[in-house]
Amino acid sequence: MPHLAPIPGPVSAREATQSVLGRIAALNPTLNALFACSITRGLLRDAADAAQARGDALGPLHGVPVTTKVNTSKGLSTDKA
Repeated sequence: MPHLAPIPGPVSAREATQSVLGRIAALNPTLNALFACSITRGLLRDAADAAQARGDALGPLHGVPVTTKVNTSKGLSTDKA
């Protein structure tokens, strides 16, 4: 897998999220690492950008897309068959 260089300059939460979703779309068919992806998290992404635009005090990872490991099948199908 090629090494990806960081994007120079400031990046909005929207741009970071779009980049991550693009990588997921490109690599997940081969890696099969994610079985569910919620793009409705866009509301949180937009809220992060709005907070930054207002000049709110932000933590160092504010607006950074994350992936969480879910160890439950409640409401989600864990069966790929």
